[in-house]
Amino acid sequence: PLIVDGEAIRMEFSDTPRDVTPAFTLLATLSVRLHNKIAKDLAILRSDWDDERLFQETRKKTLLPDLR
Repeated sequence: PLIVDGEAIRMEFSDTPRDVTPAFTLLATLSVRLHNKIAKDLAILRSDWDDERLFQETRKKTLLPDLR
């Protein structure tokens, strides 16, 4: 649910002790969608890889550009 606090609008999550801004939620959602798209494409190209390998290789491709 959205929490309005003065001029600030935040999202509250029941599984975390703190609130998250809509911008963070947007970035997290986009990151997950990008990860899933790359994993799906890799699964087609590398049908010999198991789910764990697909996850780890996709994680490298989506996480490392952010860390550089």
